[in-house]
Amino acid sequence: MPSLTYTDLNQFKGLGIREICAYNRDYIHNFNLLKKKQMIQLLIAKSNEGYEIVIPKFVFSNDKYVKLNNLSKSYLSIPLMI
Repeated sequence: MPSLTYTDLNQFKGLGIREICAYNRDYIHNFNLLKKKQMIQLLIAKSNEGYEIVIPKFVFSNDKYVKLNNLSKSYLSIPLMI
């Protein structure tokens, strides 16, 4: 299974990171007032605790969520390996 790194998370816009957090709201809470870097740190921290971060397909296919179009992989479930 491919892993998503800190560098890959920076390829998402702030809205994309928010959508990832919202999709994983079962174990990621209180992210609404956080800045992008803080949300990335939160995702990494939850991943290091053993949670599996699920990234929905629609995040990769929408330009308002992704900075570059070359990040159009179809990940379903990605454990963050930092």
